[in-house]
Amino acid sequence: MKKQKKLLVLGGTMSTLDVVKTAKHMGIEVTVADYLEDGIAKKEADHAAIISTTDYPALINYIQEHDIDGVFTGASEFNIKNMIELCEKAGLPVYASKEQWDICSNKKRFKKLCEQYEVPTVPAYSFDSQTQSIDYASIHYPVIVKPVDSYSGHGISICQNALELKAGIEYALENSISKQLIIEKYMRGKNVEAYYIVQMEK
Repeated sequence: MKKQKKLLVLGGTMSTLDVVKTAKHMGIEVTVADYLEDGIAKKEADHAAIISTTDYPALINYIQEHDIDGVFTGASEFNIKNMIELCEKAGLPVYASKEQWDICSNKKRFKKLCEQYEVPTVPAYSFDSQTQSIDYASIHYPVIVKPVDSYSGHGISICQNALELKAGIEYALENSISKQLIIEKYMRGKNVEAYYIVQMEK
C-alpha cells in the first residue's frame, strides 16, 4: 500500500489556509506549525504543532519523529525564509535556494537583476548607504522610500518634500536590518499586481 505523504506547513494564519486546503484535497496529511495555540489554518489541518517557525531544532525533531516528506508555507516573506533554512537543515527539497530568495526579497538586488536583463523598473535616486547622503536638489517629488529588506509595508514612506524625505529615510533605516534603502519615483495611477517566475542559471 502506498504511503500517504505528509506535509509540514509553516504558519497558521490566513496566508497558509489555501495551502492546507489544497494539500488535503490532494490526499496529503497536513501538520501546521507556529508558536500560536490557535489559527485558521491550524483548524483546517490534520495536526497542529505549537513550535515557532524559527525553532529549527524542534522542527527538525518533529519532521524526523513524524516522518514528514516536505515543508511548505504561504505568501509570507518571513516564513518563506524560514522554510528555505529549515529544508536545507533537514535535507528536504525546496523550490529556492538562500541566494535566490535573497535576490527576490532584497529590493535593491532584485532591481539590479531586472535592470541587468532589461526589465523596466521605476526610476530611482542614488543614496549612499555608507555616508547616508543624498543630493536633495536632484529629487523630483513625490518619491517613495523603502528599506531593501523589510516586508509587509514596514518602513515605507511616501514623501512630498525634503523634510518628509529626511524623516522617511530615518524611518526606512530603522526598519532595515542591513541599513540600506531605495528611493524611487512615486508612481501615481491604478494599482498593478504582477505574478512572475524567475529561473536562475548557475
